[in-house]
Amino acid sequence: MTPNNDLEGFSFFILSLLKKIAQYTVHAIRKNLIVIAVIFLLICSFKISNKYAESSYYKAAMGCYLYTLNYKIYGEMAEGLNTLAANRSYDDLAKSLNISAEQAKNILSITATNTQGIPLKDDFSEDKGPMVFTVISNNKNIYAPLQLGLLNYLKDNPINTKMRDIDTPRMNKKIAYLDQDINITDSIIKTYIVNSRMAYLIKDTGKGNVDIISWLSYKDQLEDKRLQQENRRNDIVRSVEIAYGFAPAKNPFFTMSELFYLLLKTLFISCACGVVVKIITDIFRH
Repeated sequence: MTPNNDLEGFSFFILSLLKKIAQYTVHAIRKNLIVIAVIFLLICSFKISNKYAESSYYKAAMGCYLYTLNYKIYGEMAEGLNTLAANRSYDDLAKSLNISAEQAKNILSITATNTQGIPLKDDFSEDKGPMVFTVISNNKNIYAPLQLGLLNYLKDNPINTKMRDIDTPRMNKKIAYLDQDINITDSIIKTYIVNSRMAYLIKDTGKGNVDIISWLSYKDQLEDKRLQQENRRNDIVRSVEIAYGFAPAKNPFFTMSELFYLLLKTLFISCACGVVVKIITDIFRH
């Protein structure tokens, strides 16, 4: 037998096999139309009812910059709030967020992620990128008081409070000392400049110029240290800032394309179940 005949024979076998599979599938679907219809209706009803229930909820995100601590700590704080909401501990949740218990009852979940969508409680990096807090609620009016309450909850945690109470006064003292050093250095530089002008008339001022450059360099170092201390102090004071606030919107119901995709996928699954039922019944029959 030539290679061409082998290829033709194999092709014929494959086509015959596909034809038999297609015929069996069509026969199985026809035999199990009721089963397929029931499965189709059950899946569609479940999916549509769930989506309808979700569409009655509001969902909004608040973006924040962090200047102290790390993702992990803020993630654990948000997880604590989410646990209170899940356990319906509304009094504790209200106390944490400085809102009323009635308002707290409207909060369904609170989650925190980084900009890549990774939960903050699982992020051990030391990055200082934005944080995203997503809240699902059944009341649109909860988001305004919640925004302020959540921000204060993050800012006023014990670690941030301790840093503000202890580190801020210490840094203020360092900045004051640096200001004194900068003022003294300025006076020395001005004196050198005056003396250099007088010395220019009577002798070489090369050494004086070198001294002035050294003092100017020293002043730059002092100003850099002051700027670092000031930036660090400001970071501790603000700790967390809002990048953008909550803008609540209802979860959308199915779009036409989503509904078509759901129906098509459900139909495929239902037909597949019908074929499986036919295979099982044939196996038991034989």
